[in-house]
Amino acid sequence: MIRLLLVAAVVLSLTWVAALAAAPASLRSPAAAVRAVAAAPYVIGSRVCHQAAERSFSLAGAPLPVCARCTGLYAGVPFGILAGLALRRPGTSPRPRAWRLLAWAALPTALSVLVERAGVAPVPGWVRAVLGAVLSGTAAFVIAHQVRAEEHAGR
Repeated sequence: MIRLLLVAAVVLSLTWVAALAAAPASLRSPAAAVRAVAAAPYVIGSRVCHQAAERSFSLAGAPLPVCARCTGLYAGVPFGILAGLALRRPGTSPRPRAWRLLAWAALPTALSVLVERAGVAPVPGWVRAVLGAVLSGTAAFVIAHQVRAEEHAGR
């Protein structure tokens, strides 16, 4: 059952990433219904992201519904879950080790935010996206691995 839920999470996260990528081109559709559906990721994205066009990737001449860092955060999740599922024997990884792994994964993203906010140097969108993907992928991996380890221990 846990595997099924984790696979469903992968499918849902990939669907969301696909919706983010399809939204800019879909906004140009002649069909009003397609444009209305394409607007949904922008509305949802506005609740969780600043949506600054200069910090977002563009497709079809329009920015994606979320910034480059958020795009990376969303894109990393399915890969982290799949990595957590790929482990043959989840074992029992102690939680303190998981927290250290998450802290190390968060450090580069935190540093990039500090560098940007301090005005030291601009951080390119692709760097923000990659660092976001590393962070969310690691978090998803830790969660998937921990859930599987607890399921395995309960058998």
